[in-house]
Amino acid sequence: MSVRIREIILWLLGRRRRYRVAGHSMYPLLKDGDTVFINKKCACKEEDIIVFQHPFRQIKCVKLVKKMYSDGSIEVRGTGEESDDAFGPISPPNMIGVVTSHLAKNQSRALLHIS
Repeated sequence: MSVRIREIILWLLGRRRRYRVAGHSMYPLLKDGDTVFINKKCACKEEDIIVFQHPFRQIKCVKLVKKMYSDGSIEVRGTGEESDDAFGPISPPNMIGVVTSHLAKNQSRALLHIS
């Protein structure tokens, strides 16, 4: 069974959450319109991609874990030129989950029937 099919099954069973990428801050790893699946119960480590609640705005963000601190907070960054990483360390309550896989925009529509 492919990893993507496995992740979709876990999502259908409620063991993964699905988010749509908006913007270009993680280009070329993730592109605008891609779908990411996250595991909420997985602890993150450096170089993981995570989804978290922005500390100052009511939006969720997808970024790469750059550094982990002893208090549990993390420093994140994007991979694209348009990345805005100027909000400082992310505290544990703002972390939502670790990205376990992603589907490109075209694959998302075909497999998940997203319009």
